[in-house]
Amino acid sequence: MTNSRYKQLVVLLALVIVVLIFRNHNCDMKLQSERKQRGDAQDSVELIDTLRDNALQVETREAVGDLDAIVQLPPKQNTNFYVMAVQQARTNAVRDIIEYLRKKTGDDLGDDPQKWIKKYED
Repeated sequence: MTNSRYKQLVVLLALVIVVLIFRNHNCDMKLQSERKQRGDAQDSVELIDTLRDNALQVETREAVGDLDAIVQLPPKQNTNFYVMAVQQARTNAVRDIIEYLRKKTGDDLGDDPQKWIKKYED
């Protein structure tokens, strides 16, 4: 091989190394983002579960307060798996608390949590 061929090979290898470094950095950034989304989702689901568990053991007024807290959690607009898991936890918790309130109060205000909150908030 000639000197110019070696130089071309070195340049080519340098470009390959730069591309690989860039791709590695890009994958690392995606992994960090995924970990943050998963952590945020786990925290939200734990909070929802805690509020639901508390609501199922207390008097009507406090249960409605927990229901309101769950309903007031800011909804996420993203459609990734973690956001959908949080939304499912929220839906399940609202359903469970409303079912508990029906049994506790003897009322049936439907499935809209706002109706329950308005009636029993104060």
